[in-house]
Amino acid sequence: MNHDTKHLTGKETYLHLQINQSTQVILPMTETQEVVVIGINKLTPIPNMPAFVLGLLNQRSQVVWVIDLAAMFNFTPLNLEQPNCNIAIIRIGKKTLGLAVEEIKGIMQIQTESIQSPVGVVSSTLIPYLRGCLFKPPQALFLVLDPQGFLSGQLAENINN
Repeated sequence: MNHDTKHLTGKETYLHLQINQSTQVILPMTETQEVVVIGINKLTPIPNMPAFVLGLLNQRSQVVWVIDLAAMFNFTPLNLEQPNCNIAIIRIGKKTLGLAVEEIKGIMQIQTESIQSPVGVVSSTLIPYLRGCLFKPPQALFLVLDPQGFLSGQLAENINN
């Protein structure tokens, strides 16, 4: 991306993900490594993990923890009966994490100043994982993910050991 354009327009590029029927999230492209569709059987389940941790994926000689983002956010988990899984792989510092979602919707340009505080809009348990919310008429609400938030809390306790 041409960084000069970003400064002139105030827009940033985000990956648009559908995590369940009613919830959409957007993820900064600057922290998105790649998007893959893999067979669910390519994930190696790990015992004694929370239900939202789907397992490990070996992707390009790198081991990636894969989580069901909907389940982690206490929404209805993904349907694991489907043969394939949509995963957005994010890089947070030296760590990589796979976010399994219902659908990868594409890329969006967002005016950074249109992102609002999530406080009072969403469950307080989601706040550590969000930069904010974005409202798009007529009724769309997008949760703006903060990848740094995944390095703390319940998830970090399980995958950092």
